[in-house]
Amino acid sequence: MYIEKINIFDLDKTLLSIDCENEFLIYLYKIKKINKKIFKKFKCFFREYDLGKLNFKKYTIFLYKNLKKIKGIKKIIKRFCKKVKKKRYIKLYKILKHNNYVITTASNYEIVKYVCRYVLKKNILICNNYKKNFYNYKKKKVINLLRFIIKKKGTYKTTFFTDSINDIYMTRFSDSSVLVNPDKFFFKNNKFKKLFLERVF
Repeated sequence: MYIEKINIFDLDKTLLSIDCENEFLIYLYKIKKINKKIFKKFKCFFREYDLGKLNFKKYTIFLYKNLKKIKGIKKIIKRFCKKVKKKRYIKLYKILKHNNYVITTASNYEIVKYVCRYVLKKNILICNNYKKNFYNYKKKKVINLLRFIIKKKGTYKTTFFTDSINDIYMTRFSDSSVLVNPDKFFFKNNKFKKLFLERVF
């Protein structure tokens, strides 16, 4: 039986050295497209995400409500993408260019579809709000990826690249995992580190 290898990449702080959605909201604040009150609310949401406590539905509704208010939002996102090109994590970008892959992220479609298209030149993407009421985080990342692989058919060996403790379910699902640019929460508990290959980018 032929077993095909597929590389699964987290996006933020893995393929990119930044969290693109967070950086985009900072960018909107700097160019005065969102006010201080809204920006503070976004910062609260991102703190909750770092702690693994974010209500994605509540956050997504708030995000899209505010993006809809901004005129020319697509052009603004494209301008932002030009800045993000310098933030590619080159070692992983080279792996991404030459392998069977899928990018999976908890960031929202309206932003990351442009980042993947213009910055990474790739479009095989599973993300939040890819369609209405579609969420892609924690256990749902595994479920969504399984559906993606089933549609492709065949037998696959998976390697998952990530930085975040929020992806712990994906590391358990994958045949192997590589820790990239790890966040501080990984180093507080040895059992998480044991889920990964020795190789750390």
